[in-house]
Amino acid sequence: MLDEEFNRQRAKVLRDLAEQADPFIRRRLLHLVERYEPNRRPARDDQQLVRPQKGADR
Repeated sequence: MLDEEFNRQRAKVLRDLAEQADPFIRRRLLHLVERYEPNRRPARDDQQLVRPQKGADR
C-alpha cells in the first residue's frame, strides 16, 4: 500500500517537472513516469506534453 502511494506521488512530481521542461527532457521524464505507473495508460495530458506544439522553438 505504501509503495503504491509513493509511486503515485513520484509520478505526479515527474509530470509536474515535465510541464516545465524542454521537449527532450520532457520525453525522458514521461518515460520515467511509466516505470512508476507501469499499468497506467498515458493520459491525454501526457501526450500533449510529449508532442511539440506547432511554431515552438527547438
